[in-house]
Amino acid sequence: MWSRGGTAKMPFDFPILPFAQDGLDLCTEAKHFYGVGLAHRALGRIAMAQAALTSAVKHFQNARQTFTAIDVQSEVARTHLAWAALAQTQGHHHEVVAHLRTAHDLFTSLQIPQYVERTEHLARTYQITLVPR
Repeated sequence: MWSRGGTAKMPFDFPILPFAQDGLDLCTEAKHFYGVGLAHRALGRIAMAQAALTSAVKHFQNARQTFTAIDVQSEVARTHLAWAALAQTQGHHHEVVAHLRTAHDLFTSLQIPQYVERTEHLARTYQITLVPR
């Protein structure tokens, strides 16, 4: 289950990490790079929920790099949303702003209004004003 802030809420003790890692390994072996990016983002969210913040950052970096390499800008933007939530939990205001601004710019240029609205909602939740560029 995911909260609106992008953090994982695990209502029961379930060892999800090994399954997510297996997914990453399988996708990497199969050279299914979209799956690799998704697995890294999922692992980042899991790490965030477990307060393994350094690991979360590494997974979000890997997800962004993977989605950038295969030119899936909508997933790059979604990764920035997850990363903004992590930065918010750490109290890194400037990073939150940067990630939300990047996500907003990408969703706007890609003309994905649902995610533009979602990003704006998240910004309001974090008391951040997104100034159009």
